[in-house]
Amino acid sequence: MWYFIIGNTLIFALTALISVLVIACPCALGLATPTAVTVGVGRGAELGVLIKNGEALEISEKLTTIVFDKTGTLTRGKPEVTDIIGTETDDSELLRLVASVEKNSQHPLAEAIVRRAQGIELAESEGFDTFGGKGVTAKVEGKEVLIGNRILFNERNILYPEVEAKIVQLEEEGKTVILIAIDDEISGIIAIADTLKERTYSYC
Repeated sequence: MWYFIIGNTLIFALTALISVLVIACPCALGLATPTAVTVGVGRGAELGVLIKNGEALEISEKLTTIVFDKTGTLTRGKPEVTDIIGTETDDSELLRLVASVEKNSQHPLAEAIVRRAQGIELAESEGFDTFGGKGVTAKVEGKEVLIGNRILFNERNILYPEVEAKIVQLEEEGKTVILIAIDDEISGIIAIADTLKERTYSYC
């Protein structure tokens, strides 16, 4: 109206238009929304969550899935034994024999097993040997203990049908499964995973 009817300049007309919009704008839109976004970004920074900008925060309500690079972020970055399942051997005895072998190794998974066996008197092992990327073996108290993955067990023709379903289940949970055989007979499995930090919360 200011421009077309009264004949004022375009700048004056736009100024009047913007003034009317600002005055008529609801408080929730003109003040509360920017304030909420600013507070949200600041609160996120205090909790260690960096938000790129207000727009990113606003569209976050539409998120249904968040994918994290979890190692060292949500987890400790230190693998721990989560499951010990013996078949022909008691769980505690299985751990003792495996730790007695793994104490010779500096592999992170081996160290996790040895940590789990703290407080257990380990035996001496003989003839420790490694199979690159597959596993290890040694003799403990006259028994040949073979520790490794499926590839190693398949190469040695050691069958493990009784634990196959459990292996699949544990792997689907994101765990690394180690097979154990004593004198070429499957004796159990041990699962290892990177555990959550204490301040990491899980919501279903």
